[in-house]
Amino acid sequence: MKTKVKEFVKNNLLNLIAFFIGLVALLTLSIVFKSDVLTIIYTIFFLTYLFSTCSKLWVTPIFGIASIGLYVAISAISKNWGEVIFNCLFVLPILFFCVWQYLKNRSKEGVYVSQNKISIKEFLIFVACDFVFCVALFFVLRELKTPYTILATICFFFCAIPDYLLLRRDRRMFYFYLLANMLLTLLWLMPLIRGEGGGVSMIPVAGGFFFSIVFNSLGAINWKNKGENKNQIENGGEDGTFSAGR
Repeated sequence: MKTKVKEFVKNNLLNLIAFFIGLVALLTLSIVFKSDVLTIIYTIFFLTYLFSTCSKLWVTPIFGIASIGLYVAISAISKNWGEVIFNCLFVLPILFFCVWQYLKNRSKEGVYVSQNKISIKEFLIFVACDFVFCVALFFVLRELKTPYTILATICFFFCAIPDYLLLRRDRRMFYFYLLANMLLTLLWLMPLIRGEGGGVSMIPVAGGFFFSIVFNSLGAINWKNKGENKNQIENGGEDGTFSAGR
């Protein structure tokens, strides 16, 4: 047991360092800017979700369901109906399905998940469907008087792509998550930029998306390396693992 823990820490050391730095930073922001308890709890679960995704752990969707559920509550309080609709109708169903997918596709160690690569055709079909849905969503959000309707719709479009790739276990999700998290950082900073009431308390939420860019970068490297390790094994590599997170 101790050997497995040491191996896990060794393989995911950079991810663990990023997790603890992010946790301290975001909790400090929450205290300084007097965020509510819900936001603080969300911050903890969100960072855990980022860490597990980056480290390629099969428990990723479980932490995702918890963090997204809290995020939906915060979005509803802030009247970001685009985020509420998107996460309830798209992200949460994907994550529930991911639980089964990730359990089914665990590696031999039982901790990590194997990866997949979708075809260009499948990707283009999804992007086309995503675009059509976003056009319809724009008018729904406008009727609901959602703040920053155009930006919220754009966020939906670019967030849907990596979430689908997460379901399909395609490591290219991290490249799209980078763009999506930049847009979400801007979305949650808009009340502060425009001088609206309560904008300061949303800084930890925006900070979480900004910090997730670090995890996206680490995740892209980790999944690439683990995929290369797998290929080496399939081609007659020395050991039987592909769980090294470098």
